[in-house]
Amino acid sequence: MENINQLTEKDVTEILSQREELLEGYRKRLEMLSREYEDAGELIEMLQLRSPSNDQEGSKGQEIKGLDDIYMLYEKQKKNYQKEIYKNMLQIVDSIDQVKHVYLYYLQLSPREQEILKAIYIDKKPYKAIITEGMSEQTINRLRKKAIQKIIHRLEKDNQAER
Repeated sequence: MENINQLTEKDVTEILSQREELLEGYRKRLEMLSREYEDAGELIEMLQLRSPSNDQEGSKGQEIKGLDDIYMLYEKQKKNYQKEIYKNMLQIVDSIDQVKHVYLYYLQLSPREQEILKAIYIDKKPYKAIITEGMSEQTINRLRKKAIQKIIHRLEKDNQAER
């Protein structure tokens, strides 16, 4: 999915079709990143122990680093690593919010629009199965597009209000 500020028709249809799977995947990824954030120190320690630069103490005029220098380097690496993890976590939270907003806006559509989007994307019925009296395939397609555009417009409007 794209940036929350650039929602496309494809994003809306993907969210409606796979809402539960997307949310579950995002939650699992967030949980994994949380553990990784907490374990950042241990991971950096393991990487430093394997680093070839630790084996070349004092080579080419380098001074042997004191424990304070090593500790400061470790803390700096840990902080940078955690900052990257945190940035990824925020992106996932934004994606979760996007899925929830799209579904909320779907629920605010007219019953007819909801029925069409539900049949096509949630129930995954073919057009022929949802054609009813007085509604041609063109009418269904027009209402589907109009409903998706309403969702996109509403999300864009809300994003602009937040700025």
